[in-house]
Amino acid sequence: MNSQKYNEFHALYTEAQRVGWEAGRAITPRPMKVEGWPVVADGLCGFASVNIRDGRKPFCKWLVASGLASKDTYHGGISIWISDHNQSYERKGAHAKAMAAYLREHGYTAYVYTELD
Repeated sequence: MNSQKYNEFHALYTEAQRVGWEAGRAITPRPMKVEGWPVVADGLCGFASVNIRDGRKPFCKWLVASGLASKDTYHGGISIWISDHNQSYERKGAHAKAMAAYLREHGYTAYVYTELD
């Protein structure tokens, strides 16, 4: 892959992550209280990922080769795991939604998957 394409892919991913991170930080999660345990200020615990359906596209292949995504055997395509925001389900979900929206604006079929822990 030529360095110009690499730079384009890197810029697209970096900006998508930045948009996602800002969306996640803008959320104020509702604190979680479990009887007998301290209050969890980050709210519910969970996971989020962004799935891009056509993993054959050069950008997707670059993401996997760069270690920024992995093949998604359950949904197909590739998945970008959202590892920021500690365990906050709400923040991770907001991050993934903003990131997927940004990628859709740039021509990728991107979906969000969230799951409570």
